[in-house]
Parts: sequence; structure tokens; C-alpha cells
Amino acid sequence: RTLAALLGAEGARRAFALLVLLPIPTLILIAASGAPGAILGLVGAPALAPLVWRFGRAEGGPALNALLVDTARAGTRTGLLAAAGIVFVSSL
Repeated sequence: RTLAALLGAEGARRAFALLVLLPIPTLILIAASGAPGAILGLVGAPALAPLVWRFGRAEGGPALNALLVDTARAGTRTGLLAAAGIVFVSSL
């Protein structure tokens, strides 16, 4: 059984939204706590909210597979931008 099956449809939607959107306030907190370069990760943030919307409307199968790919891309982009910002600012 998958986590989505255990949580049910509404629980899975909430968990997905939390996991996809949590990096936004986390990056702000990281930037405020002494790594201001992390704020660069917010450049990728506009791509995150539409993923939550799409997940709530996905009918399963192929739609969820495409969403998985887009979620991985958005998360990778956000993480790489944050890491690059931290490294760049710390090297100044």
C-alpha cells in the first residue's frame, strides 16, 4: 500500500500540498538565519503552486506520471537555485 492509499484522497492532496509548498517558508527561514543566498531558491517558487492545483484535479495514471516529472523538475530547480545562491553568497 502506498502512503496516498493510507491517507485517502483528501489526505494525499494535503500531504502533497504541504511537501511541495513547504520549501517556500523554509528558504525564507534559512535566508533569515544567516544564509541570505538561499533566497535565490524562491525564483523556482512560482512553479510550485500550479503543481498543487494539478494534483487536486489529476484523474490518475498518465496525469499523475506527468505531474511526478514536473514536480521533480520544479523541486530540483528550486533546490539547485538555493544551493547555488548559498555557495555564491558565502564565497563573497
